[in-house]
Amino acid sequence: MPVAVHSAVGEVLTHRYDNARTGSFAGETLLNQTSVKQLRLSRKLPVDGELYAQPLVVQSAARTLVIAATMQNSVFAFDPASGETVWRLGADQELGTPAFSKRNIGGLHGILSTPAIDATTRRLYVVSRDCDPAFPPEAPSCVFRLTVVDVDTGLVDKQVTIQGAVASPSAGSSVTFDPNLHWNRPALLLSHGRLFVAFGSGPNGDLHEEDFVYHGWVFRFDTTDVERAPDVFCTTPSGRGGAVWQGGSGPAADESAVYLVGANGILSNTTHPPADFPAAPTGQEDSVFKLPISGPWPQPGEPVTQYADTRPYLVDGNVFQYMESGDVGFGSSGPMLIPGTNRLLVGSKPALVYLLESGALSPVQTPLSPFSELPLKPSHDFYLHGWWDIPPIYGAFVFHRPTDSAGDPAPYGLAFAWPSKDKLTSFRYDFVSGKLAVDRVAGAAALEGGGNLILSSEAGHPDSAVLWALSRAPGKPQPAGKLWAFDPMTLELLASADVPAWSKFTPPTVAGGRVYVPSTSNQPGTTQQLLVFGLEQ
Repeated sequence: MPVAVHSAVGEVLTHRYDNARTGSFAGETLLNQTSVKQLRLSRKLPVDGELYAQPLVVQSAARTLVIAATMQNSVFAFDPASGETVWRLGADQELGTPAFSKRNIGGLHGILSTPAIDATTRRLYVVSRDCDPAFPPEAPSCVFRLTVVDVDTGLVDKQVTIQGAVASPSAGSSVTFDPNLHWNRPALLLSHGRLFVAFGSGPNGDLHEEDFVYHGWVFRFDTTDVERAPDVFCTTPSGRGGAVWQGGSGPAADESAVYLVGANGILSNTTHPPADFPAAPTGQEDSVFKLPISGPWPQPGEPVTQYADTRPYLVDGNVFQYMESGDVGFGSSGPMLIPGTNRLLVGSKPALVYLLESGALSPVQTPLSPFSELPLKPSHDFYLHGWWDIPPIYGAFVFHRPTDSAGDPAPYGLAFAWPSKDKLTSFRYDFVSGKLAVDRVAGAAALEGGGNLILSSEAGHPDSAVLWALSRAPGKPQPAGKLWAFDPMTLELLASADVPAWSKFTPPTVAGGRVYVPSTSNQPGTTQQLLVFGLEQ
């Protein structure tokens, strides 16, 4: 079963609140469906770069610290009550010089992933990209550094360069991790004394991922000695692609395994896959897969527990082949474990929704195709079009199990997704049958960028539960954003607030009566800041 990582009331120590990646915080006692209507902007905390990392919250010396990590390679620790910068660790000190890119995530690229905090050892783990400024943006010379920081003081404890290689069965040689071709997009994961760091493709300068060879990589560090060489896993040692990026969501974990998603491995946009497209993965491309938390990792060529959608599709191929040929497969969404079950929920670029059994990663039911704003093409019964006309699910689902007045859990739970170009939708999971079905669709207008979701409640009580979303602002030019608060039971809008700028795929953080909203952009004239909404007068 997934393990909670909260150590004190109001703490948020990892991306999406817990290692199951439910995106649900059940310890919120101040914000509810009534008080949220009095929510107001209370502070603007200045930062020096874009925020793609979700803000974390930790208690320190009888006060709250909110941790913000930026693409400028800085980590800030703010006191949200006073607005004081308690400490700052910056590129000019330990974390290095960020590189520049025009593609996908434009601007400087320093700290992209959400760090993780070990409240027992009082250590924060953060990964930064350090690049030599003498090299041009399109041909950088970079390294990735894992830095261990004392969360109370901001002092660096240890720092190591992330590096490794695996054997390549097809080439008879090895594949070496190249920091110039990869970005650490997924959030970091701490579990059972191990730290997991995953990588996917990363464009340089004006180049795009299709312009070079890359792989998906996962590194496992022992937190008792991070200077010891990590265990290394490559998704495509005999091929290419298979990036692990997950829309920024981190790997999920239960007591024994870590769950990840590999993206497409063949970069070729074709209407129909050629005959020589493989009918199944050769590695972990376009697959959901799992690795053990402890013990040996699979070596190249050894079997890995994984799931790929190889159902027949049209007359000349299967779903996996169409995902590969059209870049519309897995990878945009991270896995989410449904608490108290052996079920794993994951989305995809074509907005197909998969419910898997977490042991064998076998499908529990036929994948759902609930998003149909656009007309399906002839002979298609679910979305597998090109990336330009699909409603992708980015990040991970949010899960909420309501409780009754006595505190007893309902026999069902609700999962939420707000894909690009489509509407906020809830799904009902039945704990008796173990199946998933569409519950309801919100009336809010479809948004180009989708909504990044988080849910807060007081122990699941329905009148306390609020579903939060951060999105582009409808009808306004970029980078204007919007913070939304919905009733998760009905999807009715409770409140909203304008946000000067928003970062794609980055959810807000709710804890202790406050909502922390990244408001940053690479567009000129944008003020880089972390907004704090609260109930303070």
